[in-house]
Amino acid sequence: MKLFFALLGLLLAVPNAQEKFHETHLRWDREGTTWNERWSKTLAEADNMTLEEKMIIFPISLESPRSLMTNEEKELQINIRTMLLNTPGHAKYYGKKLAEIPRSHERPYWFRDLKNLPSAETVGVLGSLLADDSERPPLSEDRSNVEEYLMANPNSDRAAQALQHLLTNPPVPKESEYEFNRDLETWRLWWKRVKSGRQTFRFVGDPVNYDLRGPSKRGEVVPTERGPKRNAETPQGKTTPVRTEKTSKGDLPYIFGGLFLLAGIILYLRGRKNGD
Repeated sequence: MKLFFALLGLLLAVPNAQEKFHETHLRWDREGTTWNERWSKTLAEADNMTLEEKMIIFPISLESPRSLMTNEEKELQINIRTMLLNTPGHAKYYGKKLAEIPRSHERPYWFRDLKNLPSAETVGVLGSLLADDSERPPLSEDRSNVEEYLMANPNSDRAAQALQHLLTNPPVPKESEYEFNRDLETWRLWWKRVKSGRQTFRFVGDPVNYDLRGPSKRGEVVPTERGPKRNAETPQGKTTPVRTEKTSKGDLPYIFGGLFLLAGIILYLRGRKNGD
């Protein structure tokens, strides 16, 4: 227990805490401590930890490749993920970090951790970051900075790639390689629909439909996009087809009334003609 709290104090004091914690676990490997032993012990202490302590210590455990894990280790990893997902603020923690230190060298680790935390809160944080294109410089007229322009990797790009990894039904196909100049606006339109409640989303391996509040009681919501209104006449001067309506029962009295009126007029005109 003393070793644990000594390690915890070291983690909170060192800026690059995740790397230091990883190094410590490698040392434990050399000493013969198994992955399952150390994480079982650490998970048992989670209830006594603050949000920041949990987010510094546990996310790295989700990076272990499941293909190389025993069933017991896989179950423990699921328990760790569940504990983190049930911790309020698990994604907002990273959103706050990104706002406070936008150019931190730990940013790749923060987005990596978000990719391992499939929750409505995570989608909310990543969706809001789709608007942050601040690191991409404007492309000059002579394109002299085109390399810098293409190589920039702002939070908007990182967020889109994280969402594409998390979601089973992303607006950009999962098999396609992300290109900001082609895909970013698609993601932003998707986020606008999700934020307004007009579209739900699903996570890989999870059949449940979610909105930003959590599991959606309405099931899957697919937006119906309205196309632009057509003018009565096209630019080429051709008229568009006129939509015909079926006659409703409510219109029948007016139709019969009109027919009777027309018959009366015909009879009146015939009577005048015969009188002449």
